[in-house]
Amino acid sequence: MLVLLLFVFNLLIPSSWSEETILIDDFNSYKDTKDFLEVWKSRRDGYKKILNNNSYYYYLRPDPFIPEKKCLCSALREYPKGYVRTDIPSEDIKMVIGPEGEVKAVTIYKDYWLKKIKINNYHNQGKEVFLEWEWMAYKLPEGALDEVEGMDDHAMSLYAVLYIGWMRFRVIKYIWSATDNTGMIPVEKTTDKDKRVYIASNKKTPLGKWIKVSVNLSKAIKDFMPDRYDDVTIAAISLLADSDDVKKPTQACIRNIKLVVRP
Repeated sequence: MLVLLLFVFNLLIPSSWSEETILIDDFNSYKDTKDFLEVWKSRRDGYKKILNNNSYYYYLRPDPFIPEKKCLCSALREYPKGYVRTDIPSEDIKMVIGPEGEVKAVTIYKDYWLKKIKINNYHNQGKEVFLEWEWMAYKLPEGALDEVEGMDDHAMSLYAVLYIGWMRFRVIKYIWSATDNTGMIPVEKTTDKDKRVYIASNKKTPLGKWIKVSVNLSKAIKDFMPDRYDDVTIAAISLLADSDDVKKPTQACIRNIKLVVRP
């Protein structure tokens, strides 16, 4: 009887009430790191060559809590002890090193340029789009400062690259900060006026455990560029871990990146 009532109730719920999920990546479909990097790319010169020499910036590993699943990790300025890889031994993991021996920041992205995610269609229906993911940090870049140019390193960053027409792009970025700041970083404190930066986790967030994050991307877009709210699309989802400014070790992982559309 209960099952029948639930079935009837579901029939009576207008379809506009239901959620829709657009999976960006759960990282479970890849055989190994090299396979992953055929899909997630970087514009950094020589990145593929560096990878061929077993020097990795981002890599897949089994989820430490659900070993049959995978997650994406980054470890900078130290070997990620205890990390298990599917393609090369963990002791062979190295870091991306520049000509002067500096660890450089490398952005990777999943490209939707040829098939943009048209979130404007949802906005036109009165719906909102949430960007959701889970991440876990083991070590934050000690001494990094979000509002100081040249010191703004983060354990992990995730951002939506938004196409607004005529080869113009804007970025909304969410970071795991090494400070105890919260909310949006003041625009006057950022170097790029076509970018908005929000702190999704900070140094008060527990380390070593998965943290679920859900942010209202639609609201951030409306606050950022209300005149483009009804025609904006997503051209890419990007990730960045960096400690090239403060030169301190950092480790973090991420999994289950998705967009959730809600009425």
